[in-house]
Amino acid sequence: MANRNESDPPRKFQIGDQVWPGQIIMSVVDLDEIEIRAFVSKVNGGLLRPGQRVRIAIDSHPSLEFGGVVDYVPEVAERLRRFSNVRVFLVRLKLDRTDKALMKPGMSVRAEIILDEREGLLLPRQAIAEDSGRYFVNHLTRGKTEIKVIIRNTTSCLIEMVSEGDEVLIEP
Repeated sequence: MANRNESDPPRKFQIGDQVWPGQIIMSVVDLDEIEIRAFVSKVNGGLLRPGQRVRIAIDSHPSLEFGGVVDYVPEVAERLRRFSNVRVFLVRLKLDRTDKALMKPGMSVRAEIILDEREGLLLPRQAIAEDSGRYFVNHLTRGKTEIKVIIRNTTSCLIEMVSEGDEVLIEP
């Protein structure tokens, strides 16, 4: 793309255009090594480490999933846009494999960075009651049953002490 000056929109080079040393006139892309640049909120930036596994879906083919790893996490968050107060970490992700037929430079993707993996049973939060720092579920056959909450978020809890296949009531 050629620019007459910085304020003009880019246009394709034409015969007779002047080029300067160091000016990029063409880019050749290696489709065997596609990387993803992902914006991660400054709130979550401290949880990221190189080597963490990533699940990636191309927006144009959301049912296909590709694996990868976090390749680089910058030390400092940057502004999302020039006049924005929102700060993000521009993280680089590396794919395990590429598909040249589906993947093109500049495509948008959805990336899920796996922060932690743990074993347990996942229940909706409304199935769990808390009493004096202890957690309980209403087991269909055993009644009120104490459980151990391993970790929780706004919608779910990962628990122990109830087996897969046990039936619990959603409202304890």
